[in-house]
Parts: sequence; structure tokens; C-alpha cells
Amino acid sequence: AGRDLQSAARGIGRQGDGALDRPDARPPRVGKPALACLSSRVEFGIRILPELLARIDEAEAIVRALGFEVVRVRHHGASATVEVPAGEVARLLAHPERDAAFRALAALGWAGVAVDPNGYRPGGATPPPSGT
Repeated sequence: AGRDLQSAARGIGRQGDGALDRPDARPPRVGKPALACLSSRVEFGIRILPELLARIDEAEAIVRALGFEVVRVRHHGASATVEVPAGEVARLLAHPERDAAFRALAALGWAGVAVDPNGYRPGGATPPPSGT
């Protein structure tokens, strides 16, 4: 079975027509940074529902629209924290559209929205309590 898989893999893209070499034949995220699972933005112990993940996704799109490529919106229940790379925190805080964007985030259902002054850090969601 492994030999069949290897044979099939060697044959991919060797049809001579370059079908897989065309940009329109590639997956849409090729060349873009990977997005972590949205559930990683939810504080430990909070139930993850599709509606919550949609809110987080929409919130991150709002902040990305301000010109930030790397954005995480962390859900803490009634509040949310926005993370951008540490070197871009000052730019977000001074952005002329920040207040309007944060009002839009609040309209998604968060009573409080803050910028994490430490900036984005991978794995920045609240870790589980010790002993779990």
C-alpha cells in the first residue's frame, strides 16, 4: 500500500500540462501565514460554540481592516483583549479608526474591549488552572 502511495505522489503534477503549477489551482492560503484555530482564543473553561467563534472571527476581521496582518482577539467572557505584534501596539493605540473599531467590537457583545499592552504572543490564551 505504501508503494502505491509513493507512486501516486510521484505522479502528481507530472502530467506535462502544469495543471498544479497554475496559481488558480493552488489552495487559497498558499503563501499566507497560518491562522490558529479560533477556539484557541477562548479562555479556558468557557464553552465554545459556533456563534462565539464567528464573533471572534468577525472581531479579528475588523481589526485586520485597520491594516494589521497578525491579530488575535481573546475572549474572556464579558470582555475581549486585542493582540497585535508588540511592535505594532502603539500604532493600534494611535490609529485614528481605533475607537470606531472598538465600538464595533463592543457591538458584537463584549462589555469591555482592551488592547494587550504586551502584544501578540503565540499560545497567549489563558492556560488551564494547575492540576488539570
